[in-house]
Amino acid sequence: AILCSANPSQAETAASIMTVGATVTSNCTIKTGSLGFGTLDPSSGSDGESSGAVAVTCTNGTSWTASLASGSGSTASAADRRMINGEYELSYALYRDPARRELWGDGAEAGTYVISGTGSGLPQPASVYGRIAAGQEGLPAGSYSDALGVTISY
Repeated sequence: AILCSANPSQAETAASIMTVGATVTSNCTIKTGSLGFGTLDPSSGSDGESSGAVAVTCTNGTSWTASLASGSGSTASAADRRMINGEYELSYALYRDPARRELWGDGAEAGTYVISGTGSGLPQPASVYGRIAAGQEGLPAGSYSDALGVTISY
């Protein structure tokens, strides 16, 4: 007897490694809301106070600072911002601390501070505290407003 064996042909193979990469860049965004003082009676002798918030979202590990412009009043500064109603200006200030001692500004103007942090990839809320000082009795009734630019540096 003759024995035959089948020798199946063997497939040849070759292998290589494909590399995959990406670069994650630093990025930040900010969401702002409004800060409303509500109804104010300037003859009451009491300060008007309110608070609001901003939320900064930065890439994980990205250091950031948020600065606040002075506003639109003709004589506005970080220490003395102005809400406008026609030709009239209502003085107010914004702070980064609840005790209202640290003025939120650009950090360059004397006596101002910025808000800062390090990104986690998630929104990081920061409170903003406002005060309208008493003693502005000469202003007429009406709606006063201001618009402030918030800038993130990272």
